[in-house]
Amino acid sequence: MQRLSIIIPGYNTPQFMWRRCLVSLLKACNPTDEIICVNDGSATDLTVQFLGVDNEPRIKIINLEKNVGQAAARNYGLEIAQGEYVTFVDSDDEIIPGCYDKCIDAAEKYKSDIVVYGLRTVWVNDGLYKENFMEERNCGVPSAQDICDLRKFLLFDYPVNKIYRRFFIEQNKIRFKAGICPGEDMAFNLECLLAMARISIVPTIGYIYYRMDGTTLSRAYANLRETLIYRTHLWDLYQKQLPGLEETGVCENYSEKDILRAEWRNLWRRGSKTTFLTRYKFAKEHEGIFNSPVLLEVLCLLLFRFARRFCYVRVIRRWHIKRLYPYAKEYTLTEA
Repeated sequence: MQRLSIIIPGYNTPQFMWRRCLVSLLKACNPTDEIICVNDGSATDLTVQFLGVDNEPRIKIINLEKNVGQAAARNYGLEIAQGEYVTFVDSDDEIIPGCYDKCIDAAEKYKSDIVVYGLRTVWVNDGLYKENFMEERNCGVPSAQDICDLRKFLLFDYPVNKIYRRFFIEQNKIRFKAGICPGEDMAFNLECLLAMARISIVPTIGYIYYRMDGTTLSRAYANLRETLIYRTHLWDLYQKQLPGLEETGVCENYSEKDILRAEWRNLWRRGSKTTFLTRYKFAKEHEGIFNSPVLLEVLCLLLFRFARRFCYVRVIRRWHIKRLYPYAKEYTLTEA
């Protein structure tokens, strides 16, 4: 059996990013690990020539015929994984050598089902980065305070800064839920917690997450309502299982009003194909969700969209990032 299976989904990822990712992984892995590259219906098939990994037996390539989304692509990788442990990497990111060895040592030491490690977020276009990690901790089945700390240090939601014991994943039939976006990563981790996963934490930065545009305005989400309802359902189940969690304030509990507000903002996100008339009708139909007149809300979002498109220059992006993350630091390409 392989020690570790690394699953990397990718959709139209540039060649240089795939190669950068794989170079870092080959340095971080040992000879008994496997790297599963899942091409999620990209325009170009993955080949050893494209990836630059000829004569590398640790790498397996899956080319899917059509784009099925990141959640389903990761599930394809899980179906063929053979490692005692499994982890996930995005095809445009990097792993720091030595990270997986420390995680597996901790998993063996504490008999953990999940090991969490720190990550570095790099805003490439803005010359900034931040690091999130925690002290070494054996949580066992985590307490409400453990979950509170993981969310406080921004280490809970992602699957890329964790290794999972594959037997635990398979025994509990845990998979990524397709169609849930944003939040399929968090949902996967909540499913693990509901199955009473034992968690430990290693105090090391192991994952480099590259953000290429520096903005927080993401694409429009097709199934936002279903996503928020599902996430609320999982948090409700977990609150019933873990006494004291609700008092920490880290749970997501979306009311109908919250969902309608989120849907309203979603109509204005980048890539939304809804017309202005549709947006205005939505606002008129749900006037009760606003704290100000509908016309003022519409005007504010129009101005915001204009500013995002034409005025969100590097200096403003950097100010916005530093306001959100006061501990963000300057970086150069060699440091990242």
